[in-house]
Amino acid sequence: MMLCTLDGHVLTDTLHPDDNEDSDGAFPVPGLFDLLMESDNGELVTIARIDDAVYQLAIVPLFTPEPNAFIVIGFLIDENFVRELSATTRDTEVSLFQKVQNSNWQMFASTLPPKVAKDLSDHIHVLTMPSDQTRMITQAGQQYISMPVPFGASVSPGTALLQRSLDQQLAPYHALSRVLLGIFLLAVLMSLAAAWLMARSVVRPVKILQQGARKIAEGDFSHRVEIKQRDELGQLADTFNEMGAGLEERDRVRNLLGKVVSPEIAEELLSKQIELGGEERVVTVLFSDIRNFCSLCEKLAPGEVVALLNAWFTRAHEVIERHGGVVDKYIGDAVMALFGAPLDKPDAAARAVGASLDLQQAVQQLNKELIADGTPELNIGIGIHTDRVLAGSMGSASRLNYTVIGDGVNLASRLEGLCKYYGVESIVSEDTRKQASAYAYRELDRVCVKGKQQPVTIYQPLGPAQQDDATLARHQQALNAY
Repeated sequence: MMLCTLDGHVLTDTLHPDDNEDSDGAFPVPGLFDLLMESDNGELVTIARIDDAVYQLAIVPLFTPEPNAFIVIGFLIDENFVRELSATTRDTEVSLFQKVQNSNWQMFASTLPPKVAKDLSDHIHVLTMPSDQTRMITQAGQQYISMPVPFGASVSPGTALLQRSLDQQLAPYHALSRVLLGIFLLAVLMSLAAAWLMARSVVRPVKILQQGARKIAEGDFSHRVEIKQRDELGQLADTFNEMGAGLEERDRVRNLLGKVVSPEIAEELLSKQIELGGEERVVTVLFSDIRNFCSLCEKLAPGEVVALLNAWFTRAHEVIERHGGVVDKYIGDAVMALFGAPLDKPDAAARAVGASLDLQQAVQQLNKELIADGTPELNIGIGIHTDRVLAGSMGSASRLNYTVIGDGVNLASRLEGLCKYYGVESIVSEDTRKQASAYAYRELDRVCVKGKQQPVTIYQPLGPAQQDDATLARHQQALNAY
């Protein structure tokens, strides 16, 4: 506080209480009292530098009751002051500048960090801008929005630089941007996860169905797909499994049918619409049975008889199938085989004759085993005839049997019965001999079989034909002479 005379001499000063007597009484701020005299009410409030410190000065007259002196009250402006000022302006950074004697601006207080405040020396030109304008300046790598506000008298001008950090002001928006970006990325990830799950829910069942289809194509009809979805794919999986079950059942029927009849006949029955009747075709029919089977059964137990029949039928079936024939049926101890039905074979007669020769060898091999086991030997007879017969499904509408019917079938059976009479194992007809000329035959006789009016020439197949067979030639000459 100061007490000054009306002409500006200092009477007393609390800032320098010990120097009052030695002082020359001059006011420390030259020209300030001239401004005071020019004021309308004799009062003045300003900011001025005193002893390298800045004060806010309030000068008012002292009335006793006439104006007799001036009272000067000063408030120190320092870092505490600007911090309080910053708090009242919502954390605006405040920096105070004042011109010194050399007309340079000097900062005497600031709320900025020291490093940032130091960079203000490169932006002093901002202080001279109009007070209604702002400018963006960069300090210590940060952007600040700056606006100068002049203060003080003309004899001691000052400027308050108000600043706000753009980065701090935009921090909430940056945080919001990061949150929105996070939400966006999360939404993208969730969308990708949902798309992946959706694609997996579609692709995985399709792959399972594809693998199942491959298994079915490979013949594994027992394969089932496990797709527990209540949608079209689930329905497709159920239908696929039903299809597999149907194919498995069909395959089981086919296998069972193949055990009851030959695979060729089974394929014929399964590949066509089953109807009563058939078609005419040239077929070679082979009959074979076991000689003296009744007396053989008397010597063996029923189980032994069945085992013996199965052993023989197994070998007979292998021979017939190897020569391209099919077993039509087993009749007691007899076997009926077809060559040329249900599949056409141009050399059916030759196949049948070859099968008859191999059947004779097969029974000889079996007899060696039977003798070793103490079981009676088997003797077989074979009759073969080639003729046009009716081949197809015979029987009733509820029970069918693929077979052949015709006079040629009966003749083949009759020829088989003649084997015992002529003491041979195999007899073929003239028609068969003509179509199987690759084999040698011995003519046996001309006979009238039961049920036929015309005599039939019968032959015994001996094996592959040879160009020079003198024995057969002499036999034929003797037979012709007879």
